Amino acid sequence: PDQVLDYRFTTNLAAELLSADVAEVNASGTWNLVSGSGLIANPGDPATRVTELQVGDNVCEWTISSTYCPDVSDQVTITVNDIETYTVITPNNDGFNDFLAFPGVEELRGCEIIIYNRWGMEVYRNADYQNDWDGRDHNERELIPDTYYYILRIPPDRIIKSFVEIRRSQ
Repeated sequence: PDQVLDYRFTTNLAAELLSADVAEVNASGTWNLVSGSGLIANPGDPATRVTELQVGDNVCEWTISSTYCPDVSDQVTITVNDIETYTVITPNNDGFNDFLAFPGVEELRGCEIIIYNRWGMEVYRNADYQNDWDGRDHNERELIPDTYYYILRIPPDRIIKSFVEIRRSQ
């Protein structure tokens, strides 16, 4: 099946070599990359892993070759969504927008986030960010409702700079 991934660059492919009613046919299957990017771990395995996908559409094709029938193919589109950046958090423990979250970052290692107040003073830093900042400073004190600025570094060389507003219920 086609897949949509939130800033994940690895997934599993799932195909079938033969249906049960033609199991006696001498056939083999091969995965090929049609467009986008990706490294297919074992091109002859119907259920292999693909890594190093890129943001956007990546198309893989499964082709079955047989000595008795013409080749047949089907394509799978794997869409990797870019990092979404949100501009508001409401850390009130209601389960909605409590954390500054970037879908997909939690599966990566070594993403660093640095958060600054409006005067450019660093208020928070985490060298392995896991979508867990809830509007507190280095000392776990709640920051005042205001606009804050962040730098998110995603290995190996992606940098996202933006802002987030903290809104708290009175």
